[in-house]
Amino acid sequence: MARLTRHVEIVREAYAGVLMAVQGFVVTALGALLGLLSLAPAVLVLVLPPLVVGLGVFVGALGGMARRQRTSIMADEGIATVQLSLVREHTEALNPPRALWVPFMLGRPLGVPDDPAFQKRVLIAALTLLERSRGPVLEDFPDDAPDGESEDIEGAACPVSFASGKPSATLTETVIGEIA
Repeated sequence: MARLTRHVEIVREAYAGVLMAVQGFVVTALGALLGLLSLAPAVLVLVLPPLVVGLGVFVGALGGMARRQRTSIMADEGIATVQLSLVREHTEALNPPRALWVPFMLGRPLGVPDDPAFQKRVLIAALTLLERSRGPVLEDFPDDAPDGESEDIEGAACPVSFASGKPSATLTETVIGEIA
């Protein structure tokens, strides 16, 4: 219970620190911009674009910073993680502590359905990565998935939808196609 309380206190303090920093930045930026607007409105045109770009870069980087912080906290607490990866390029970009790349069809990280022996081999290979104390580790699963009972993949579904590859003639047609 004491450990949980400590975690809650750490999160509360971190959240309060972020709120105070954001509040201080917003008040300072608004004060500076309002002062600049009242004293030299022409200069505001030169100051505002870099400020907006900087804010955009910061907001865009927040996700990556949060992931790294979460990974660091989990590593500090001894919570080991393993990832099964279907897209090697994404895993290399994310750089998780431990990952096993599997050369299987999207949506099937353990291979074909109804093959518990093969799926167990995949899980054991992934869990074996937990024995590594240092990372990041990205290993390849040595085998391809066994063929299913049939080559008919009518019932298979992939949660990822890719573009058709044929570009629309105009932006309007593209937007209408996305909405429809």
